Amino acid sequence: GAAAGGGAVFDVSDAAKRITSDVMGQMLLGEDLQGTQWKPSEYLELFYPVLRAQGELINNPFHLWQLWRRDVRLQRGCLAKHNDIMDRKMDRLMAQPPPDYTIAAHLLKARVDGQPLNRNQLKTEVAAFMAAGFETTSHAITWTLAALAAHPDIQQQLVDELASLGLAAAAGAGGSAGSSQLRDIDQSDFSRLPLMSAVIKETLRLCPPAPWGGTKRAPADVQLCGFTVKKGTMVMMPLLPLSLASANYGPDAMLFKPQRWAAGSTADAADDAAAERDQQHAAAAAGAEAPSKGGSIAAPDPHTFMTGPRDCIGQALAKLELQVVLATLLARFRFLPGPKLQQELDLAAATGKPPVAALHALAGVHVTMQPEDGEMLLVVQPRC
Repeated sequence: GAAAGGGAVFDVSDAAKRITSDVMGQMLLGEDLQGTQWKPSEYLELFYPVLRAQGELINNPFHLWQLWRRDVRLQRGCLAKHNDIMDRKMDRLMAQPPPDYTIAAHLLKARVDGQPLNRNQLKTEVAAFMAAGFETTSHAITWTLAALAAHPDIQQQLVDELASLGLAAAAGAGGSAGSSQLRDIDQSDFSRLPLMSAVIKETLRLCPPAPWGGTKRAPADVQLCGFTVKKGTMVMMPLLPLSLASANYGPDAMLFKPQRWAAGSTADAADDAAAERDQQHAAAAAGAEAPSKGGSIAAPDPHTFMTGPRDCIGQALAKLELQVVLATLLARFRFLPGPKLQQELDLAAATGKPPVAALHALAGVHVTMQPEDGEMLLVVQPRC
């Protein structure tokens, strides 16, 4: 709908899902899912009831047996339809193998103990890649746009950075530079967009799409904060509380502050700081004093994609999508708070809370961190 002062109120969450599902359709299956053609998508309509069911099952393995509950009956129906969709995709894959560049083509060539994946294994892998590949990235796009709408000064700085590379109209250009005159972003631009990288990293810290993080099995007895974690114990690394902790990010941990990742806080510095912390913790556990390089320790990497041999397999594609989609949208549109976000921003300001508190007030966690009511309405105005 139209917004006061120009522009239109638009659900950027729905747009983000359509963009990322189309990307995954091509990368995974070589298939056009037609999301960005704004046609009804059976897969997208089914996915969120399916995701909520999975979230409930984590807390209650008997959730789907509560047949007296209407939401459970709906979820069971959606799970059955989702399974039917994946079966039809398997039929197509088996009958007509996808292009060689796709993930599915590589899965068809994969071997486990010398044997190809059976149909059920292939279906499981394709379903997991599809869900993980489009859904978390769409939420990252949504939260970044919402954070920039709540921080218009940073949004303008980011547009200025894009304009310096010819990716957006320069300030003061008015309507003379139409969007058709803007060039597309390419690979060589990524290293020249430090603020873009910092904005994405800060958004992922404050609004991690996978806030529960990952779970690791302790390989040996570990001393942790005065407690013994026994070998074989499953340990969860909850990203959201760690990312909001003042012990990790200082008294401004709840502020949207991309500059914490820009000058003086590079990835290498963060890695060095993490290594120094590990040495200090190990020495403390052994009752010794670790050598220190002196000076302040850089903010730790929030590890949104986790780390180690079981880190996010799709992180390179996700980071590429985030930069391309955000650069394309911000160069052409200005994003302002929609009615609900503005209401929460006003409430946060009245109670002395930072704008990030308004974002969290609109969030819900159903396996992933997403807008609680399924939409993020922002006012969108054309720049050119």
